[in-house]
Amino acid sequence: MKLIELFNTIKQPSENDNFQFSGIHIPEYSNHRIAKDKNDNPTLLLSISNESARILIANLKLQNVSVMFDIKCKIQQNGNLIERIFTAVCFIGKDISLKKYFLKLCSTLIEDLGNTPTHEEVRKEITRFIELFRLATEPQTKKIQGLWAELLLIAESKEPADLVRCWHSIPEEKFDFNNGEERIEVKSSSNNLRLHNFSLDQLHSPTGTKTIIASIFVRQVSTGKSIATLSSEILARLTDIELIGKVQLQIALTLGKTIIDSMNLKFDYEFAKDSLRFYKAEDVPKIATENIPNFVSDVRFKSDLTEVISIYPSEIAENSGLFISV
Repeated sequence: MKLIELFNTIKQPSENDNFQFSGIHIPEYSNHRIAKDKNDNPTLLLSISNESARILIANLKLQNVSVMFDIKCKIQQNGNLIERIFTAVCFIGKDISLKKYFLKLCSTLIEDLGNTPTHEEVRKEITRFIELFRLATEPQTKKIQGLWAELLLIAESKEPADLVRCWHSIPEEKFDFNNGEERIEVKSSSNNLRLHNFSLDQLHSPTGTKTIIASIFVRQVSTGKSIATLSSEILARLTDIELIGKVQLQIALTLGKTIIDSMNLKFDYEFAKDSLRFYKAEDVPKIATENIPNFVSDVRFKSDLTEVISIYPSEIAENSGLFISV
């Protein structure tokens, strides 16, 4: 569902109109409306089931979005003026790219809520919506190419749901994918050299665990695949709503305020896919733990994997688990 195309068909109310919005029904979700205000900004109007118990929820206002619960709205619709109670999710501002992102998130919000959501369902999903939108204005926390490389690994995997389930919740975690016993750390390079940065902990696996390094060459091009394309392909293979939400949240968390510009940057997919190699952590050149002086921590270094023999994850995989899904 592309709300932006629907939104662009709506006539903007004039300053002299005596109603708040011009709006239209959302196909397949006819209880809800996508509307346009006098500033040419979008508002999502959510209709809540009459049978659900009402709960008192405070209105919310951020820099670029506000949420007003259970308000009476005047809407010009197909030449008629109607008044109804809606929960209004309003975009504020003039940033066109951010407006498009708002509408994209609204599409997901509607699909998650369905046509007759309860007050509790709306409260829960609005909280998640606000967090995703807020993250779009936060500082960047990780390089774009690193996220793209992780998405490529998920997209190329046999079971993307297994990888998403084990995907780190915050970019600062030690491993990109971790199910407890099996860990995968993704390293990307833009200079065609398998020279990567490591922390000491990433290459010294605790007893009873296994770690492999995925090394990928990434180069930006004009006709490759973007983060938006890769994420769409991954989401199409997922059925679990929580995993779909995790992918969306992780992208927003990683890109922060650069999300609008970063989502459509393209990288050479075939080149990256062909360059993908896996290595056992114990085979990667590293500093021995006995050579680390007492009271020294957070040791980091670069290691060249050029001469290291690569493996297939299935060679060291158990009958089930993370490696078997790659």
